[in-house]
Amino acid sequence: MQRMNLTTAVLALFVSVLPAQVKASAQLRPRPPLEEPLPASLPTVMHFCALHCITLTLENGQFTNYTNLPGQHDEKRVFAVESFTRESFLIRRTDTGSNPLTAVYSGRMSADGNSVSGDGWQMAWGAALNTLAGSDEERDMAARQAAVTPCSPSSTAPAGVALQHGMQAMQANRAAIGICWLRIAAKQGDAKAQGALAATLYKGIGVPVNHTEAYAWAQKAAAQSNPVGELALSQMYTNGDGPPKDPEKADYWKAKAQRDQQAETRQQLASRKNPPDIWTMLNQKTPSGLTPLEILRSVIPSPEESELAQYKQDDHNCRTYQNHQACLDAANEKADLIAGGIDIQ
Repeated sequence: MQRMNLTTAVLALFVSVLPAQVKASAQLRPRPPLEEPLPASLPTVMHFCALHCITLTLENGQFTNYTNLPGQHDEKRVFAVESFTRESFLIRRTDTGSNPLTAVYSGRMSADGNSVSGDGWQMAWGAALNTLAGSDEERDMAARQAAVTPCSPSSTAPAGVALQHGMQAMQANRAAIGICWLRIAAKQGDAKAQGALAATLYKGIGVPVNHTEAYAWAQKAAAQSNPVGELALSQMYTNGDGPPKDPEKADYWKAKAQRDQQAETRQQLASRKNPPDIWTMLNQKTPSGLTPLEILRSVIPSPEESELAQYKQDDHNCRTYQNHQACLDAANEKADLIAGGIDIQ
């Protein structure tokens, strides 16, 4: 018979006299869950959002970013990790370049260990990476997508409302919804909707190319002197997309698009009236011998330079990000620049 020591014997006697339900409860009591351990290494990419959103990339044990935000140049942001655990998260930030900055971010990670937030800032990585925007463009796009109004082909919304919903959807890269709203407005005779619909279907911006339908809407838009529809019609006659090739008609509609775009631009400028007293003040000589208006013109780009810069930006966004609204804007701006005799190459 195996000999028990005194401690073992006492414990056995104590357990034997416990009520049955107490013994069962003690046997079935689950262990408290253990926190999942964090990865042994830091994530290679993090998203950070405060006033702006940026993407941080791991380089030599610290996170870096080189994005030049509006008005900045030669930016370098370094996020040095001092502690990266659920209980103790501490990162020190140092920005150099045109906008020097230092900051400290500390807090407690989320339960899954993939994000942390503080007063006016957030960081996310791993499985939570895409829950936070990696750039201002992504953040703005998410906001635009959230504002998109769903469309039903049977909607009875007025043309102006449908056009607005359609353009908002196109800006948010929700082409199917945008096309739906543009068709509703176009069927009510809205020239801008007809022109936008023609250009979108002709170029296949977010939707399959449809030259037949694009040609039909371009004709309707051109009949109302819409420059976008006229320019699309010119390109169709140039390339033989939809109608047969016809260089004479292509030249006609291109020239008309330029004239109508100029007329539209003049009308827009005429509607922007400044109070006479402002103009008087702007044209009074200063001690330097120049008027405030002349001083402003010396430091502010000319309208032509601004229009060319805006075209290049929209054209870049169109080609790089396939942004539908940027493509439409670039087409309008290109027609306007050509009409003004500006070289866009």
